Amino acid sequence: MSRYAQARRRNPRYREIPKFLEEFVEDESEKKRKNEELTGKHWLIFIVASCVVAIVSIYLQKSLPEPLGPNEENTRFSEIRAKPILHKLSNIGPKTSGSQACEEDAVNTILEELNKIKPKVELGEHSLEIQTQYPSGCFDIPRFDTDGFGICYKNVSNVIARLGSKHRKWHEEHSAVLINCHYDTWPTSYGGSDDLISCALMMELIRVLGEPRQPPIPHDVIFLFNGAEESSLLAAHGFIVQHPWRHSIKAFINLEASGSGGKELLFQAGPANQWILNSYLEAVVHPHCSVFGQEVFQSGVYPGDTDFRVFRDHGRIPGLDLAFVRNGYWWHTEFDSAELITNGSLQRADIS
Repeated sequence: MSRYAQARRRNPRYREIPKFLEEFVEDESEKKRKNEELTGKHWLIFIVASCVVAIVSIYLQKSLPEPLGPNEENTRFSEIRAKPILHKLSNIGPKTSGSQACEEDAVNTILEELNKIKPKVELGEHSLEIQTQYPSGCFDIPRFDTDGFGICYKNVSNVIARLGSKHRKWHEEHSAVLINCHYDTWPTSYGGSDDLISCALMMELIRVLGEPRQPPIPHDVIFLFNGAEESSLLAAHGFIVQHPWRHSIKAFINLEASGSGGKELLFQAGPANQWILNSYLEAVVHPHCSVFGQEVFQSGVYPGDTDFRVFRDHGRIPGLDLAFVRNGYWWHTEFDSAELITNGSLQRADIS
């Protein structure tokens, strides 16, 4: 505050500006006005800072680890070992729910791979139980969270594998984790990233966690390969409301895609269970998450959904929803094939 302004407050005689102070007051006002203006220098700093942030963000988004092979102890997640099953499933072609490609070719391919893994797993401290399920049912699903509709289904397919300690029977286990992917695809897509890369990831996790030299895992892990996600989340509903293993599930991880490879993004969590988000942040070396995704999905603005909704609403369990989001313009197109997924995407998604 200027000396004149201070004097004016103390003495009413200063209400009118004396002539000898007029120039001083005008200079102060002009100086203040100039200080508040954005000059070319300010704009240059802003543009340079924005460009630096954009370049760093693009670099970090494209920065993926080198694909690795298994180590001697078989304790390391290996993209190189996981890729063959990904390509095998992708090469079947589009796998819409109800088609032969989905119900027979994909199911048999997944079962064949699990049955290859099972004997080695059971040489150690673990058991691997493999089941198929063909549930039927009806449920309501809110569309855009405003106008709901009812949907019925019959004999959709699920392939389920439960990995646990040999010394602990599943019906005595009261704390299990569910990991979910889907092998059905959009009618025009091979489904390389949506969602076969997640199924390949789950296969590799079974290999690593079930390694005979590994100590038994503290809680059972249920791997759900579901065959009817694209047709309104049917198979996930059939599992979570009908399968006897559902009662022991305390949390879930849903693996999805709205792009083709890249870094997996955590875009939904909860509901209202901070512990599961804290577990993710503590366990993952490089967390990659956004609250914006959750706001968009739960606002109903985005015309789509994932199995996260079914497990949350019908299973009443908390979970995490992760998705590959790179090259989103390939999503649900013929370009979403295993060959076009960026190398390193699977290795980056290692959550073991």
